[in-house]
Amino acid sequence: MNNFKLSTLSLLAAGGLAFSLQASSAALMIDDFADPVTGIKSFNNTAQSISSIVTTGTDISGLNRTLTATANSGGDGSFSGTAIVAGGGLLKISNDSGVTGTASATYNFADFDLTGGGTLTALLLNVTAIDLSTQVQISLGDGVNTDTSGYQSFTGPGTFFNLLSDFSAGGVDVTSANYLRLDFKGAMDWDGQFSFIATNEPPTIPEPATLGLFGIGLLGFAASRRRKVA
Repeated sequence: MNNFKLSTLSLLAAGGLAFSLQASSAALMIDDFADPVTGIKSFNNTAQSISSIVTTGTDISGLNRTLTATANSGGDGSFSGTAIVAGGGLLKISNDSGVTGTASATYNFADFDLTGGGTLTALLLNVTAIDLSTQVQISLGDGVNTDTSGYQSFTGPGTFFNLLSDFSAGGVDVTSANYLRLDFKGAMDWDGQFSFIATNEPPTIPEPATLGLFGIGLLGFAASRRRKVA
């Protein structure tokens, strides 16, 4: 009977620990904007773009980033406009006084597993400064299908989770993704700064870690009982 109890406790412990490990978050850095500063500015309705290979601050090799700015209105053709700049640890988007514009950061890369071996449920954008009128749309593609979040509003600085459950059902294979795009827009004079974009799993179920600790405790209890029986 004691052997049965010990075996049962061990199985519960191992099961709890395995469940805890299985539910651990998978996180990959897409871009922390740590590379040298590069950027572009638009002074009128013409989109201006600049591309570069991201070689630092990313878990994706061969990551090509294209920054695009378009001053939709208010640009004077020489000074006032819309700018987007990346590097030095920040992605910065700015509109001069009286200017309404849009900006985007587009990433192209070879087929890549964004799950990190786990279960990808969200994309994480870290906001350091933002005008509350600003909105972002995230698109994710695999070369065949594209999922889009639709434009969503920021509530202020902090971590911004864009849950994949909110995306359009485009059927993107996140284990073989090769395209990611951030589109920003806002009211006149809007500005924003971001320190990284990454994959992450928001902790929707807090119990697994507790189960893991509980399992370790059960193993200790089982060992104690075995010594007493002996």
